[in-house]
Amino acid sequence: MIRTTLGRFDILADADLHVAVFKLRSNMRLRASFSSADVAMIATVASELGRNISKYGGARGYLLVSWIDDHACGDSAVEIQAVDYGPGFTDVAAALKD
Repeated sequence: MIRTTLGRFDILADADLHVAVFKLRSNMRLRASFSSADVAMIATVASELGRNISKYGGARGYLLVSWIDDHACGDSAVEIQAVDYGPGFTDVAAALKD
């Protein structure tokens, strides 16, 4: 398996999130590999994760977007990791409720 970083986007303010979404929507590798609707969905996932970093992570975190090639099965994928340095959940059960 080969992992290639497409971008690391620090999320310290709302403007950072807008830049990350714009860069993902215009990423040539994503645009060449996925339909417009799929690229929009990938950008939406990144946006939602980034908003969580802003809202719950104290606006101290980043998104790491990677391209994964699995030559063993001939598939490719996109992975989005959201990392924040917020306070965490004090009541996990309450956090899991709708």
